Amino acid sequence: MFATRVELVGEIDIKRDAEVKTLRDSVATDLRNEILGMSLDNFLVRPHRRYVEKYSSDDAWSNIDADAQHELIDHVAGLPSAVVG
Repeated sequence: MFATRVELVGEIDIKRDAEVKTLRDSVATDLRNEILGMSLDNFLVRPHRRYVEKYSSDDAWSNIDADAQHELIDHVAGLPSAVVG
């Protein structure tokens, strides 16, 4: 689910469709909150700390391009979080 939501945000960013901006912002906020719930002390999260810290920032979600989608899907999706998305 995480990867699918990342791809949705990325597609909306590419199309720059103002009609679905509210949906995009809502999904991006949910994804960011899920990342914020990832404990950097967790041994599964620790190797991906760089990406977890990067995408914990609100600024990182201003535009999710192909590189960001790749990083999120390959390094963040599937990591344990206290927030279930």
